[in-house]
Amino acid sequence: MRRVLLCLGLVACAASDPAAQAWVDEVRAAHVAADGDASEAGDASLRAALASAPPEGVAAAAARARRQDTAYRLARRLLRRGDAAGAEAVADDALDLETMDVLTASLLVVRGEAREALGRAREAAADYHEALRVNERLLDRALAEEGR
Repeated sequence: MRRVLLCLGLVACAASDPAAQAWVDEVRAAHVAADGDASEAGDASLRAALASAPPEGVAAAAARARRQDTAYRLARRLLRRGDAAGAEAVADDALDLETMDVLTASLLVVRGEAREALGRAREAAADYHEALRVNERLLDRALAEEGR
């Protein structure tokens, strides 16, 4: 569901702007390439997508979401292959604690898993706790909106 909403948001912002559409297509191609290749070559597609700057006209929220989703995918892949330090670094770079949403929570979890793998249980626990707090706020917000 998260990816569907992200994709819809990116497509909506790109629909009227050819540069934005090209950027969305580039990100989508990186994700497809990475999905088909579990090796480091697949990681390179995601790293390239992370390095590409969004063109003017792309909303900051859409650009942040694209960056965090791509970083989450890359960090998860690195962690699966045993590169906990790499996964932690990718998650650190993409975390935006100013914006608390499901992407932030996902990055906190993957960073916690990386820190746990690195033997830093206390830091991992703090990340897991913060992810729970983000999810709790999101749930409270959703329930409040439902009650309106």
